[in-house]
Amino acid sequence: MKRRLVLILFWLIAIDQAVPFLLERLERRHYEGTSAFRFENSDLFALGPLVQYLRDHPQHAHRRVVFFGNSMLFGYFLKPEEAVPAQLQKLQPDARVYNAAVNGQELGTSYLVAKDIIDSVDVLYVQIVGAHANPLLPSLIPVEDSDLRRFDLDAPKRVETRMESWLGRVWHLYADNYRLQAALFGTSTRVFVYMHKKDPLNALRLAHPREAWPAIQGEVSLRAPRKPGRVSDWNEQLRIKNDLAALARAHHKRVVFLEFEWTNNATDGEDAAFNAAYAPYAETIIVHVPPALTFDGQHLVPASSAAVAAALAKHEAAP
Repeated sequence: MKRRLVLILFWLIAIDQAVPFLLERLERRHYEGTSAFRFENSDLFALGPLVQYLRDHPQHAHRRVVFFGNSMLFGYFLKPEEAVPAQLQKLQPDARVYNAAVNGQELGTSYLVAKDIIDSVDVLYVQIVGAHANPLLPSLIPVEDSDLRRFDLDAPKRVETRMESWLGRVWHLYADNYRLQAALFGTSTRVFVYMHKKDPLNALRLAHPREAWPAIQGEVSLRAPRKPGRVSDWNEQLRIKNDLAALARAHHKRVVFLEFEWTNNATDGEDAAFNAAYAPYAETIIVHVPPALTFDGQHLVPASSAAVAAALAKHEAAP
């Protein structure tokens, strides 16, 4: 019995020592591969591992582009390769594009994540929506005390944080558990199994044919007005924009704010002054999407998603 316990302990130690090597290979495949990158099931689980990976690997062979936003950019009802970020990836093969959009994501969340990864990426696309930060963020990524107060977030419990830090130093499998799951499945093991448990059954039966996307009429257009003026900061959303723009300028990065417009209601004057003040490091692009180019008045169909990506690529390539 003692011999068995010793043997089991030996193998556990051996496996644990191999975790860093295994994690490196799995994460390289997952984050630096050629397949469209998107969070499985649009959940927050994989956000922390992505941030950790980018912070641990600031040097990169390809230009890194990260998209933040809600279901519009995640690609609600679209396959990962049909969403705007993946469509842009096809047009910019020299870049590695990460779709870090999550259903319901607001500008506060985008800002806090951007602060953590700004030195590991080249371009950030940030959808302008809301101003709040997800209350789960402090348990997923590093958040400064000043930002905890600013966004009314609860700090992680100190006892749990210290325990995790101590155990992580001596137990690789414990420290890298979430990162391993994200690299293997794109989400937690539990969610992955739940989502795919019916796959074998679906493969054996004839699935109902997918409904055709509605025919679209009209064209996607964008504009980026620029005219010197007073930069507005009268609400929290504008203050977050200004802070992120200043951060991009300080780190010599580029952040592109995307303001989706369906009914010609964007505030060009405020955007024009913002663009003039922060060019070339930050810019607000107003993307006009007629409702006829969507399937529900807001969310893009594959063809219009490709049109948005093409318009963004053309704009970025313009002198």
